[in-house]
Amino acid sequence: MLSVADYQGDWQLQLHDSYPATARWRVVVPEQPNIADLARAQDCLMQQQLGDFQWLCASKTGLWMLQHHQQQWWLTFWSAAPPALSRHWLGTIISHHYTELYELSLIESNYSAKQLFDYGKFKWGQRRPLLREIAHGQYHLQLQQPMEELFILQLSHASLLLRFRSRAPTAGAGEF
Repeated sequence: MLSVADYQGDWQLQLHDSYPATARWRVVVPEQPNIADLARAQDCLMQQQLGDFQWLCASKTGLWMLQHHQQQWWLTFWSAAPPALSRHWLGTIISHHYTELYELSLIESNYSAKQLFDYGKFKWGQRRPLLREIAHGQYHLQLQQPMEELFILQLSHASLLLRFRSRAPTAGAGEF
């Protein structure tokens, strides 16, 4: 599992809940966490800032998310090798979380990152996708109607997808 002892600096974390593939901590100190500290400690292969209050980091061991919710900072980790939860046409959903406005899924796929990116261009063409290759083996797809973002990372044995989508009802919203 995960050890937060890897952190350099003055972070103090309080374990909130822990499962075989996931752990979540409340950030006690500092009041305003420095994302650079976390990125350095976790050796991020890919990272993305989502607005002012959410940050994602894909590392060799899994996926990290730092978010501000209800006046507190939370750090969540999803292991890259947890037990499978359910199947999806993209692959195996290994973690799925809901908030009032968003849903977040972590999916492991046997398809390469490039195959998933190319298929996304074809499948979601009508949703006005913004597509870009962030770095070799790392892709970002941003879709409209409903708002949805996919971050795709090529690992040595599979691809890891982070799907972040709005739960707000939108006219003409289709099935993912």
